[in-house]
Amino acid sequence: MRIHSDIKWINDVLPEGFETNQSILISGPGGSGKPLVELGFVDTWLKAGGSVVGIPLQYPSLDMVEKSIHEIYKTSLKAYPGRVAFIRFDPFIGKDVTREGDIWNANLIKEGVWDMTISDVVASLPSSEIGTLVFGSALNLLLFNERYREHMKNAVKKTLTDLGLKMVIFTVSNNVFENDVKVWEDSADNLMMTDLDEEKVLRLQVIRMKSVPYLAKETVIPIDQKTLKKIESVAKRTRTKNVQAIRSIT
Repeated sequence: MRIHSDIKWINDVLPEGFETNQSILISGPGGSGKPLVELGFVDTWLKAGGSVVGIPLQYPSLDMVEKSIHEIYKTSLKAYPGRVAFIRFDPFIGKDVTREGDIWNANLIKEGVWDMTISDVVASLPSSEIGTLVFGSALNLLLFNERYREHMKNAVKKTLTDLGLKMVIFTVSNNVFENDVKVWEDSADNLMMTDLDEEKVLRLQVIRMKSVPYLAKETVIPIDQKTLKKIESVAKRTRTKNVQAIRSIT
């Protein structure tokens, strides 16, 4: 099934829409605005009638996701009750998974927890014609624990390739663990790259799309500099905190 967006830059880049039940990886240097691009697809998915599961590793709170999508795309997640759930990374609860309403807390790098949690959260949401979109940002953070790095590389690769009844869109920074991230880039059905120049202009380039035509040249994503700087600052602080927590998991 093909979905069309009402967001201009998505229409410019993907003039005939994008296919469901595929994976998209948005890769680029750290701080290059990848999650803000990703949220455009989340907005489109919700408006098309689907449910979404978010794994926002670079945000200090889930409120940041809600504020960002509202500020940039004028969408309130509260307008979609029962169709939005979040998985919050918690490095201190072992293999247990706890639930607080639409928020699931999980130590995602423990063996088996990543797959189990995503599967359970997807199953908890209402079914629809287009299914559920699983979106996650800064997934390369999961590679900072040496003991679990290979396990997480394979777990994320499986999520990108073994889709079942869901669609996946992840963002990763490609300037750390380049070889592992390259495995994810090669595994995804569709690949996009972002860059943020010295003037804080966010650019997106589609590298490949599996089954729809696309604009191959770089496209400017119209997000103002104030928003980009604010999100970049928050994400940088959170990355530092999460890297320390992930490295400490035994």
